[in-house]
Amino acid sequence: MKSAGGGHECACSGPFTLLNKRCIHQDCLRDNVYCGGDALAGCVYKPEQQRFGCACSEGFLAVSTGEQCVPRKCIYVHSTLAEPKVCGGFGTCFGQAGTPLSEKRCSCTDNTTEVTLRDITGVLKSTCVQEGCINYVDQNPLICGGVGECVHGKCVCDIGYSAVNGTCASPRCIVPVASGLHTVQSVCGGPTVASCVVSELPNTALNGYICKCINTTDNKYRQIGRQCAPQECVFPRSANGHDVDTVCGGHEFGTCVMDLVGNKSYCSCDKDVAVQLFTGRCIPKECAGLIDFNKYEECGGNGSCTRSGDSYFCTCKSGYKTITFRGVVYPCVATECITQESDGAETVCHSGGVCSAEKKCVCKNGHYGEKCENCSSGYTRDRSSRTCYVKDCFSSEPGFEDVVCNGAGRCVEEEGDKGYCICDSYWGPSGTVCYPLGCLTLGTVCNGNGRCTVVKGGVCTCNDNYQSTVDSICVHKDCISTTGGVNLVCSGHGRCLSDNGRVPVCRCYPGYTLKDSFACEADVARTAIQPYVPIVVGVLVLSVLAGLIGFLSWRFCCKNKKPKHPLDIPTKRRGRRERSAIALISYANFRGRNANEAMGLAELEEGSDGSAAV
Repeated sequence: MKSAGGGHECACSGPFTLLNKRCIHQDCLRDNVYCGGDALAGCVYKPEQQRFGCACSEGFLAVSTGEQCVPRKCIYVHSTLAEPKVCGGFGTCFGQAGTPLSEKRCSCTDNTTEVTLRDITGVLKSTCVQEGCINYVDQNPLICGGVGECVHGKCVCDIGYSAVNGTCASPRCIVPVASGLHTVQSVCGGPTVASCVVSELPNTALNGYICKCINTTDNKYRQIGRQCAPQECVFPRSANGHDVDTVCGGHEFGTCVMDLVGNKSYCSCDKDVAVQLFTGRCIPKECAGLIDFNKYEECGGNGSCTRSGDSYFCTCKSGYKTITFRGVVYPCVATECITQESDGAETVCHSGGVCSAEKKCVCKNGHYGEKCENCSSGYTRDRSSRTCYVKDCFSSEPGFEDVVCNGAGRCVEEEGDKGYCICDSYWGPSGTVCYPLGCLTLGTVCNGNGRCTVVKGGVCTCNDNYQSTVDSICVHKDCISTTGGVNLVCSGHGRCLSDNGRVPVCRCYPGYTLKDSFACEADVARTAIQPYVPIVVGVLVLSVLAGLIGFLSWRFCCKNKKPKHPLDIPTKRRGRRERSAIALISYANFRGRNANEAMGLAELEEGSDGSAAV
């Protein structure tokens, strides 16, 4: 159409709007701005969305279903799975007209901070982030450690990463830190110790994340492979004929617990596979040899620990050998300390001592002799371990006289050649020894009237004239009666006393009386009142409910009504006669009299002329 100036201009129809002499579909406009300011963008029809949208030019990215183009400078994406958001969803992208795309920045909302980060493409981007999700690596800001997304001020970590201390990190970077008597998780010990970064080491086994030390010049921390470890946790280990530094002897044996306050970092060994040496280093159990009764050394100090595939063994010096007794490995023992048992099995000092550096047996408590071959007085040698234990830890059960704790516990020795057993699960103590729970009644074996077959579960073999029932073990037959086809002790309401040769008799439970020597019956008073107990309880409940309903009715219906009876007149408005009558009625109620008697008393209290009686 022809314009007022004599030229021509477009006359747009339907959903199109005239902008800069062009008809633009309204889907490509927002606040009358074309494609978010991308002048080179095209407004095209998108069949998959059945609408028009912006085809952004290089340097811009379409967001909000293609309605606008936003400078890529303001869109930070940390992973291929993350949703592109303008300024992280907490701001708008701004810049003066004609500002180069590289200089565009985010204007953030309150409680958020504008930061510049390197995104998944390696390009620096401007974005907004909530304060609780910012952390720093080498003084460079990161959102959730660069491997997570900030949602409502908290980090939601990507798959394969873990949340710790308000950020996200690779599990390889999470280490324990001492906190009082406990430990807490930390990312590489904290920002003053190390940073969690992608490994640049050529060793493929270390590819991925590592803890990179911030400072190694003061020798407080050392870079050992992928870990930044305090000096107290660094130990040499022999590998391929030469020593290499390791953390706690190897990550497969233990972890370093950092002490960030003092110099008391230590190794926590995996007790399933390792033993801690007196130096603090963790070593595989196969290579741990006792040099004292409570100190271990690598191969007993007489060899070196060697790895073969997934197993370890000691390579001993000349004159030393490794032996195995009852499944326990004794590495690099001097041949002078190796003894033989009656079955030909080799052991160390007859299992009663340790081999010293002078290649002599040093006996532990309860043993004596050149090779610790004898048990001291008050001790018995255990059949399996060949170790001598205090006699209190042995029973007199046939076949178990030389089995410590009946084979189901640990012997604890006390002063004066005394001791007791700490029992395994499903076993309990009787005296100082362990028995199966199936043989015990209040800590007594077979109720004192039989013998226990010491197997798991336990079975009692009762003495003559004794038998077991469904609820008791080894009870005198005279105390047992049959009720409803079931054998019960004392009619099921008492205990049978017959131990130590005592004449059997029933002792009834409270509420029951002995009818004869072996039957306990409910008391007569108890029996008589029993049927009426539910009725009495019901009456009491109904009475309480009736009283509560009456009180509530008075409370809400009658409390605010005007007085209708002379006695309802407020106290201050009543005469002396009325007040005296009320007092006497109260007294009469207390003494059991009625109101008429009380009013008669009031008449006597007052003279016929209305004056008070003297």
